[in-house]
Amino acid sequence: IDDALSRLLRGDSLSKFPARMRHRDGSIKKVLIDSNSLWDKGRLVHSRCLMFDVTDQKREEETRSLLAAIVSASDDAIVSKDLDGTILTWNRAAERMFGFSAAEVVGKSITTIIPPDRLSEEKEVISRISRGESVEHYETLRRRKDGSLLPVSLTVSPLRDSDGVVIGASKIARDISERRRAERELSDILGRHRDLQARLVALVAG
Repeated sequence: IDDALSRLLRGDSLSKFPARMRHRDGSIKKVLIDSNSLWDKGRLVHSRCLMFDVTDQKREEETRSLLAAIVSASDDAIVSKDLDGTILTWNRAAERMFGFSAAEVVGKSITTIIPPDRLSEEKEVISRISRGESVEHYETLRRRKDGSLLPVSLTVSPLRDSDGVVIGASKIARDISERRRAERELSDILGRHRDLQARLVALVAG
């Protein structure tokens, strides 16, 4: 505020000048100030000041920035798409996981990463999302840029506009290839253990 007053006393005008003001209830409000001064023969007569409360707007902007930072830093691929399946956003983890840069896939169909024999899954997912439902921890395969298949766990949630209308979907994909590999190794170990048990039983019985 001292800065704003100093500018007005120099004869400057203020346009959307950001400031913090204390509300009567003690809370801090973020405002934008438009102000100018009336001068008469070098003497300040008065100033006119309009304040616009942008507290809620700033809070929403900060929340969006925080969410964007979380999405960018996530180890999970986070992708958004509209109800036609067109990719709207594509985070860094999605780039690492699938091999496509955001520039290569944003604006294209999500079927870019869906194997041909799994396309029916997408129709079912979109159908459920359109009804406002979510899809939790659905395990399937997705296709990388190099054509290899990647086992993933998908969680898909509806995206809604300010009126609550479903306009798209947010998809989180987690790479479960290491878990699948560990499960196969465990299955092999258990299989060998069962074979060994069977041989021991046969030897004892013989």
